[in-house]
Amino acid sequence: MKKIVVLLFVIFSCVLFSHSQNDFKSESKSEYCDVVFSEIMANPASGNPEFIELYNRSDKPLQLKNWKFYYGDKPYLLPEAILSPEEYIVLCKTSVVTAFQNGIKVLGVPSFPVLANTGKLLYIENNNSELVAWMEYADGMYGSAEKKSGGWSLECIDLSNISNAASNWTASVSDVGHTAGKKNSVNRGNPDTEAPGIKSVTTTGDQEIVLAFTKPMNRRQLEQLSNFRIEDDYYRIRGLKASYPQADQVQITLSSIPPEGTMIEVQLELQDASGNYLPENTSFFIGSGYEAAPLDAIINEIMFNAPEGSEEYIEVYNRSDKDLDLRYLSLTTRKSDGSLNKGYPLTVSPLLLHPSQYVVVSKNADAVCSRFFCRPESLMVGMSQAPVLNNTSADLVLLNNRNDEEVDRFSYNEKMHHPAVKDKKGVALERVDPEKDTGDPENWTSATAASGFGTPGYQNSQYAVSPQTGREEVVSVLYPEVSLGRDSYEIQYRFDVPGNRCRVLLFDSMGRMVGRIANNELLGMSGSLRFDNQNISGQRLYPGLYVIYMEVYSDAGSLKKYKLPVVMK
Repeated sequence: MKKIVVLLFVIFSCVLFSHSQNDFKSESKSEYCDVVFSEIMANPASGNPEFIELYNRSDKPLQLKNWKFYYGDKPYLLPEAILSPEEYIVLCKTSVVTAFQNGIKVLGVPSFPVLANTGKLLYIENNNSELVAWMEYADGMYGSAEKKSGGWSLECIDLSNISNAASNWTASVSDVGHTAGKKNSVNRGNPDTEAPGIKSVTTTGDQEIVLAFTKPMNRRQLEQLSNFRIEDDYYRIRGLKASYPQADQVQITLSSIPPEGTMIEVQLELQDASGNYLPENTSFFIGSGYEAAPLDAIINEIMFNAPEGSEEYIEVYNRSDKDLDLRYLSLTTRKSDGSLNKGYPLTVSPLLLHPSQYVVVSKNADAVCSRFFCRPESLMVGMSQAPVLNNTSADLVLLNNRNDEEVDRFSYNEKMHHPAVKDKKGVALERVDPEKDTGDPENWTSATAASGFGTPGYQNSQYAVSPQTGREEVVSVLYPEVSLGRDSYEIQYRFDVPGNRCRVLLFDSMGRMVGRIANNELLGMSGSLRFDNQNISGQRLYPGLYVIYMEVYSDAGSLKKYKLPVVMK
């Protein structure tokens, strides 16, 4: 009898040990996103239960006992349940378990919360307090005002997409308003292929900054020092802590923050949660530039009536000898009562504007460069929000947002355009002399036609530092050079003052007018006019000697004439 008791005890112990080991194995194997949120019923029709659905996307059964479901920052302990591979399970109040059909796996959770209709952060941890899944729902994800009002669940579109993006969720299209415990009605491929980017860099302490990304990132990589490289040996990163559970920010602890006027570059090599890499050579800067004093930076060019397919832009120029921090500069407009509207920082991340450098700010910098020529060195900044520029007039103000001091202002009006410009849409106003401190209308005029009516990010087409009386004027013809890729003739010019207009005609050796190169075209201080060897009808001119006749006139009444012989090849 004694032997039988001992034997039974051994068998019972082995069973318990085996069960314990199986539980341990299932827990030890659970990894991030083995289980994902697949459906949320936060605003059901009257009398129907709220629920949250999970899906096991792994190839192993998982024991959910002692896992924690977090609603916001409040945890709820999950009861015992095995979630098999590719299986759904519904979490709900214990009192409504019987409301679901037979065949649906339901887990009643003690004290299950009342789900907010407008949205909430949700996440799951296993019994080792390791993050398994998270998502943040919002009522804007329904994509339908009708379904947002109630009776429909939010469903995940692609369960293999672990980006947690709102674009991977939408309202159920099931006839009953949900698919609790079953394959989602909106199920289809919707892979995450969008590359991540840097959203902002914020200094939060003497030795700490917070780096924010446009998407959730790979948490493990975000906390590995080897993925952050600083070339300057004086500065060291001492710690990295990713935001929890989203991992869309990382708190960086440094040996020290660079002093004002100094910035160090940090190179990154990271992937987002879906495995998409940051663009090659992505980096950010730590430190700060100097604050702008009045007229250290000036408004230098403005496109307030943008052409179709492009965008409004404002160009700012650094007149000082300091590296200015663009985070400390904001743009706004002045109301009729003299008060200011809301100001918008030029950037949210550290970015220096060096002496004699230009920066162009716009809601869509790419759209600006698709319409206007942007040089590779042009500093273009996209602002998520910017002042609304009136198409006729406004009082634009550049502020130091650290002390609300006015750095520069420009009260523009469409009447400041040159009289030669009849259609003002798509034509920028340019400051002529950047050294003049006032917004004098005489110091502003339209960008030239030859420049494409805008020079975003580089010297203005109407640039003139000071009166150039006595300066030699030049008007000459530059011939095509096939070896250099030029296939047209150019009339190059340089004048004493800006704002001239011109008429340019082409005559043959018999004195007949055979071509029109320009008609009342606005010129800058210097530039060129291009033309090919075609006549008015678009036919190629015969080789031979021709004469370019050019009249240059100003609003003051001056008239200058040039006759330039040219050989057409």
